[in-house]
Amino acid sequence: MEATLEEPHFMESLVCGATSGICSSLITYPMDVIRRRLQILGVHPGCHRPGESVGPWNELRTIVRNEGATGLYRGLVPELLKVTPMVGCTFTTYELMKDVLGV
Repeated sequence: MEATLEEPHFMESLVCGATSGICSSLITYPMDVIRRRLQILGVHPGCHRPGESVGPWNELRTIVRNEGATGLYRGLVPELLKVTPMVGCTFTTYELMKDVLGV
């Protein structure tokens, strides 16, 4: 007996996309915070203490020491408000275009 695969419904695709956007943001956001802080140090070199090495590991230690682990997730809510609908719409558009093009 052969199983048939049903195409995901519009809302299923939207929810799956939104959920994947949330999960990926939760995983990658701390690295993004470190990257942005290092970019700011490049623009404003006087922001760090003289003689202190500048790099991702040092920045990670600085953030955790000064702000705690929650400092790695500072600004997460606006990121989720941006990413959740964007990835949900991307997944839905992809599935819709597959149907339209017959792929």
